[in-house]
Amino acid sequence: MKPSKDKKEDLRDELIRLYWEEELPLSEVSKRTEIDIVSLYYLFVRQGIKLRSKRQAMRIYYKKQRRKKRWGKSQ
Repeated sequence: MKPSKDKKEDLRDELIRLYWEEELPLSEVSKRTEIDIVSLYYLFVRQGIKLRSKRQAMRIYYKKQRRKKRWGKSQ
């Protein structure tokens, strides 16, 4: 049985929110959604969700590192 369109749209919206709005890496999105990272990658491609460029990923990474350093946070 295929998932309904509403469930597909809800999943797509959740993936976009986690990946683009919360700026989480695919590995973290995979953990939170409990979807294998390889399957998640292909799901992004099939759903037409744009993946970040390496430049965008590095910008997010360094922004988070500065935030940790500034506030003394560790994860």
